[in-house]
Amino acid sequence: MTTTFKMLSDMIALDDATATMTTTTTSTNTNNTTTSQLRSLVLKLGTSIGQLCAQFLSPHVPLDAASPPPRQEEDNETNSDGEKKEVHGHGSSIGTTGAVATTTATTSTTSNTSTTPHSSSSSFSSYWSTPSIHRDNIHVAIAKIFWNLLEISKTANINLSSSILKKMDLNARKYPIHLCKGSSGKYTKYSNHTGITENNQSLLDISLESAEGEGNSHDPDTLSMSVLDLTKSIREFALERNWSQYHTPRNIVLAMMGEMGELAEIFQWMGDDGNNGRDEDLQQVKESWKEQENKDHFEQELADVSIYCLRLADVVGVHDLGAVVCSLLKG
Repeated sequence: MTTTFKMLSDMIALDDATATMTTTTTSTNTNNTTTSQLRSLVLKLGTSIGQLCAQFLSPHVPLDAASPPPRQEEDNETNSDGEKKEVHGHGSSIGTTGAVATTTATTSTTSNTSTTPHSSSSSFSSYWSTPSIHRDNIHVAIAKIFWNLLEISKTANINLSSSILKKMDLNARKYPIHLCKGSSGKYTKYSNHTGITENNQSLLDISLESAEGEGNSHDPDTLSMSVLDLTKSIREFALERNWSQYHTPRNIVLAMMGEMGELAEIFQWMGDDGNNGRDEDLQQVKESWKEQENKDHFEQELADVSIYCLRLADVVGVHDLGAVVCSLLKG
């Protein structure tokens, strides 16, 4: 059975620890969602990403190979939707809108391979295609991250599948195939052609043909989309632009960490509900994320982390991340 976003959303329930800190754990009204609630969930997401990083530090896990896993090169299906973003230090496109681009190729074949037995290209691809305790633990860690992303989106009344599709549409405009194929350049490199800069990006003016109405967080068409189909669209976007060469596991993990930082930055100085309430300026900051433009920023950053999460799952051999999350939710 195909796992859809609606199925997962219906199964999501915030844990007791989060519920006791807030007054509304399953609010369908963004204005009733407390700042501390989302801050707690963002911290929880950061914890899950940290646990994934710890898994990648195991000597049993290979360093990134000089070339991507064969299945990424062999799948030549195409689609115009997609994702990805650069890492800091190589023309990062992280900014107020948190656009997705490619990571630069930082292969680890020049590292000390004596401590990592799986550093060659052949053993690299073999590791991710062969079941093992260590590989399966990484698959579960990625699923927990996606679970956390679903929690955040449900709490903030954001349709995650719709947000991802809109962000992919925006990224397709920012990275025209004929200009960026095989390149990891920042999207601003193409601004003269696309007209897209750091200051004029928004999901607010993007509508999906399948959507019944922009901003409808319960749109049946996007919620019925399967996680597997969305993962396929992200893969095709990367293949069209010849970006698989950059999309190695550790590259993507580092890129996802960068996006996590952008998401956390939105809430970092707000304080929690009930604290510092006498400071009117702080109170305005705490409420600012609910304003339309700032919520658009929040939605884009959430989509960015989600896109990298789905892409990472695909690269390391998770057939259907939604099915893995579903299994975790069922206990």
